[in-house]
Amino acid sequence: MSAALVLVAGVLLAIAAWAWSARSIDGSARVAIVAVLGVTAASFNIVVPVPSIEATTTVVLCTALALGARTGAAAGLVAIVASSVTGGIGVWTVWQVVAVVAVALIGATLSIGRRSDDWYGPMRVGLLAVGAFVATLAWDAITTAGSMLSIAPPGQTLFATLLLGAAFTVTHAAFTTVFTVLGGPPLLHALGRARPRLDGGRVTA
Repeated sequence: MSAALVLVAGVLLAIAAWAWSARSIDGSARVAIVAVLGVTAASFNIVVPVPSIEATTTVVLCTALALGARTGAAAGLVAIVASSVTGGIGVWTVWQVVAVVAVALIGATLSIGRRSDDWYGPMRVGLLAVGAFVATLAWDAITTAGSMLSIAPPGQTLFATLLLGAAFTVTHAAFTTVFTVLGGPPLLHALGRARPRLDGGRVTA
């Protein structure tokens, strides 16, 4: 597959992701929460301009867990747009949009069968840690591979890039896991308290 076809595929996936997540924005309260969460994540990313240290993954994961995958993805998309003010827009932006949806789906999967919003117990904190680690690996794999394949055809260039990016991924996964373990439970508790005000407590799948 040529680089151009990969880029086109990425653009189409990004457009589909926008359309899919926008279906969750069906009330002023949910719009406000999505905007606040997205801007908060972006503000952290701008204040701490280190690529391997970011808050978007944690915010998307926890929002999707508490309010559904579409709402989590919507918050992530707001964060990407707001972060682009300083980070710029490029091929990577397309694949970040796709990665946001992957993280949101992972977060929504963590919520299956769990009705309580108490995530301070050791078993649930451990589950959050695993979810954050897997979500970060998914984010890096999609963003790195998608960006490289959109520039050059697959081959040794992609392998070398993934290999060189291993140190970045390790740092990124470690920080996000710790950040989620520390900040995830209070964020989930707050989102759980806000959920009854969102369309009668309905979680958007």
